[in-house]
Amino acid sequence: MAVEYPDILGDVVEARQRWEVDGVQYMARLEPETIAPGQATTLSIALQSVLDVPITLRVAIDVPKGPHGLAIAQTQTNLTLEGGEVGRLNIPVQAPAQIRAGSYPIRLDLRGTATGRGQRTRSQQSRGHLPATPIKDTVGLELASTIGIGYSAKSNSRIPLKLTIRGQPEPTEVDLAPTFAEIWKFNDLELQVRATKEFNDRRIHIVKPLTRPVVFTAMLNESRQRFADSGVQLMMGEAVFIAKILTRTVEMFTADGELQEALYVPIFQRLLASNVPFDSPIWLLMKVGFEHVVNLAAALSFGLLHDYKKGPIWPLEEQRVARRFIVTQLTNRDALSIDLVYVPLILGGLLASDQVVMPGENMQESLDALSKAKASRLTELSQEDDQVILLLDELLAARKGR
Repeated sequence: MAVEYPDILGDVVEARQRWEVDGVQYMARLEPETIAPGQATTLSIALQSVLDVPITLRVAIDVPKGPHGLAIAQTQTNLTLEGGEVGRLNIPVQAPAQIRAGSYPIRLDLRGTATGRGQRTRSQQSRGHLPATPIKDTVGLELASTIGIGYSAKSNSRIPLKLTIRGQPEPTEVDLAPTFAEIWKFNDLELQVRATKEFNDRRIHIVKPLTRPVVFTAMLNESRQRFADSGVQLMMGEAVFIAKILTRTVEMFTADGELQEALYVPIFQRLLASNVPFDSPIWLLMKVGFEHVVNLAAALSFGLLHDYKKGPIWPLEEQRVARRFIVTQLTNRDALSIDLVYVPLILGGLLASDQVVMPGENMQESLDALSKAKASRLTELSQEDDQVILLLDELLAARKGR
């Protein structure tokens, strides 16, 4: 095998069990899987080359035809992946307004031809290096691409999918042209290699100064400013428990050597790409890594909620959408709704509160401050989801009773 390239596919989609054909690993799904007559879905295919030479890929699609069939722009799409390239091919599929309700098969057939004799750059299976954590969903966290997540690829060129049609007709104008979005190319590898070296050279000087009081105080101040920039003026009780889940996230990731890389290599990639000089460990976390920490903290919070409720409170796809939205809004300083502050971050902070007790902290006072904040937010929260209030009351009562 040539140089081992990072597994980008595992960050893009859930791909612990994936397909492989002719030098390409892939995952395919319909987004969404159920539509109304007249609407369109997208056949989304995440593609990852595992060879160091270009691969010409032929993607053929077979859908029901005729007056009550499905509409696509073309039955075959050709594209070329560069060596090691990762991307996403989106193919719109539309149902006519007069279509009958029911399930419709869509068949996908992929074939690839490599240019010359290439060397393999990604394994067909991997155990990964991710240790056990409460995090249940790793998509979008940059864990697969840094420390690796276990996966296995099975050879398969033909994938059957099924589209469900139901509901009242909703005629919609749709551009059916396929689109391809590049996600990763070989040139991106250099930045990750540099970031990994930069972190390892500084590791001991970065991790050691991050004591709990230092991290918590910085997270408290930074989160109040960042959320204010997105239109949410955090009350003290809210800020305290957000700081707790952010601090818990940093502590969990810095306590393990492998997880340290998962936390810091993406941060150093951002730093190197910005050409801003390194300042200090806490500056690096707050000014360069804050959104990455928030993303990890949101995933950790959903995992803690899953363990507490013995099942997910939201479907995984909704969790991913929420995480992406929170990070995007904070990054762009765009408006953020209060329900996405409470779920998952503040609820996660409550669940992690016993593990992040500050020197001299009176936990009852912290809980009372959050109860006061919740009372002020009651109208806003009840407009979104009563489950938030019920779960918040339940957690507050359980912790106040200790």
